[in-house]
Amino acid sequence: FSLCTAGLCATIATLVPTFGVGLLVNGFFIVLFFAFGGFISQAEVIPAALEWIKYLSPFYYAFESLMINDLEGETCFFAPRDAEGKATVGFSIPLQCEQYLFNMGIKPKNFDRNVAMLGIWSLIYVALSFVFLVMFVRGKR
Repeated sequence: FSLCTAGLCATIATLVPTFGVGLLVNGFFIVLFFAFGGFISQAEVIPAALEWIKYLSPFYYAFESLMINDLEGETCFFAPRDAEGKATVGFSIPLQCEQYLFNMGIKPKNFDRNVAMLGIWSLIYVALSFVFLVMFVRGKR
């Protein structure tokens, strides 16, 4: 994830003319990818016309992979709360965490795909930044 986002920032940095523009463009893409990455909104509530953005987002692949890695095969315990928000003492509901993942729209079978996509996007971003940097240097001569 870190390499992927660093590659994205490096690619944008090679394309923009100034530091300020680079910060603005990088910020735009980071916020856009974060918004469609699964942290803020679940995949099922994203409008169909905008769903494709999540497949460009390193946040989507990283979030889903981390959730699967941490929760698959575990048992989650949920403690009901009363009207004031206080947890009910001595009472919890055991639930397989896979059910929680499915409720969030996360499919454990996608783990390998997510890790592979982070690697692929990392390679793409690093290659693009190298190509753009070479084009920029050759254009300056």
